[in-house]
Amino acid sequence: MSERDGDDPSASPSNTDPAHGGSVTGRCELCEWYAVLDSYPAMVEAYQDHLRDEHPKAWLRA
Repeated sequence: MSERDGDDPSASPSNTDPAHGGSVTGRCELCEWYAVLDSYPAMVEAYQDHLRDEHPKAWLRA
């Protein structure tokens, strides 16, 4: 499992990524946060944690 900054902040938790062995990828629409995790529930939790910590107003709307 890893987390890194990306160039294309386009979406929240998304689909599986064949380039990462079927892992789930996610990006933040508000910044360059990007993560690759093993499962969709783990990605949702990581994304919600990120929103709550870094973008609290967006997290309240989600």
